[in-house]
Amino acid sequence: MKKVHHTHTFKKPIYSLLILTLTVGTMFSQSKTNKFQKYLNDINKWEVATQEQGSDLHVAFQYNKGTENKINSTHTIPLSAFNVENTSNGKTYELQRNAGTVTFLPKNKFAFAKNDDFKNQLEKVIATKAPDGLLLVLAMSDTSVADIKAVKAQTGELDLKDLLAVASTGVKADFINEIKSLGYEDISMSNIIAFKSMGIDAKWISEMNKEQNKTLRTSELIMLKKGKIKSKMKAKMKS
Repeated sequence: MKKVHHTHTFKKPIYSLLILTLTVGTMFSQSKTNKFQKYLNDINKWEVATQEQGSDLHVAFQYNKGTENKINSTHTIPLSAFNVENTSNGKTYELQRNAGTVTFLPKNKFAFAKNDDFKNQLEKVIATKAPDGLLLVLAMSDTSVADIKAVKAQTGELDLKDLLAVASTGVKADFINEIKSLGYEDISMSNIIAFKSMGIDAKWISEMNKEQNKTLRTSELIMLKKGKIKSKMKAKMKS
């Protein structure tokens, strides 16, 4: 097994985080933004839980400081992507990605060895330092520098919260292009993230616009999707 560093321990189970998501408080003062940056730099404060689910490994990272700064990043990855080693204490899962190597150790510990070449390439694109927390999420989601460069070309400047959300939700430039082509050229980054996390894609937007016989606003699309999700949940509960 490859030697890694930055070892951290998870304190309590968080297996209930079953959907790939990243949540960050939306109302940030400058001091709160600085705190958020600190949490990204110091992944010693992060917690992790892993669980095998059939042929996949479900991984949930969490940093939660009250309600002001929250990071939830969950990933379900095929076990075939890992180098799995059985030890006397349990299994060790090593994931090698462009952004670095992530190792999940027994007793809910993890270790991360970043790829300095990847970090240097990324910092040229985003024009700021890439903290370990960002690199870790990029490694878990297998997001490349080319992916980020393409998204930035479509949306302009990306801050750290945007970059984390892009990595966690899997937003790609093609996804943005398809939505813009439907008349949403000025769509904000926050709405792009919301669309991706809610399953609002170009096909669904086209169907809803046709159904309503107009070009719906982004807020209307989000409310419509929320309503349909609630309806499905109610129907499932009744069945």
